[in-house]
Amino acid sequence: PDPGLLRKGLIEKHPLLAAADREIEHAEATLVRLRAERIPDLTLGVGVGRIEDERETILQTTLGIPLPLFNRNQGSIMEAEAERRRARHLSTATLNALLAQFDAAQARYAAAATKVKTYRERILPASEKAQSQAQDAYALGKSSILEAIDAQRTLIETRTAALDAERELGEAGAELEALTETNFLAPAPGNQQ
Repeated sequence: PDPGLLRKGLIEKHPLLAAADREIEHAEATLVRLRAERIPDLTLGVGVGRIEDERETILQTTLGIPLPLFNRNQGSIMEAEAERRRARHLSTATLNALLAQFDAAQARYAAAATKVKTYRERILPASEKAQSQAQDAYALGKSSILEAIDAQRTLIETRTAALDAERELGEAGAELEALTETNFLAPAPGNQQ
């Protein structure tokens, strides 16, 4: 898998980052609302009445303008600004932690892939060849049974180490898949063994 594309997918799609973005949006919306609330609403009243003795209808209007002399919502606004800063810092910390996890998993994956390739292309073929030569030499009487057994033991140990390398590759790949929510380790349809 292309590490650049996986990293981009992690940044764009990871649910922890999406949740952190929602928290920032919520904090910003709260701040906008609180800033708007510091300007009090005007109140307008209309009343209709009737004076029976004079048989007149009276129309009365009132206009109320609260003066925010003592409560300008400053405490709530400061609290909302602090919450917005906290949400932004949390988002940055979450991103940094995820990128550190990604980089570590990517490094483990690359190292394991190199190890698997080395075992497949060089170490296992050499060990199999040595084991085959030791068996042939024993069959021809040119070596002892101990040498043939030792070559067989070495081949078994090499195969075990190669399987361990395959396991490490699978674990690192699974961690990358979990972080990036991709599925690059699954065999393509029709290529299943």
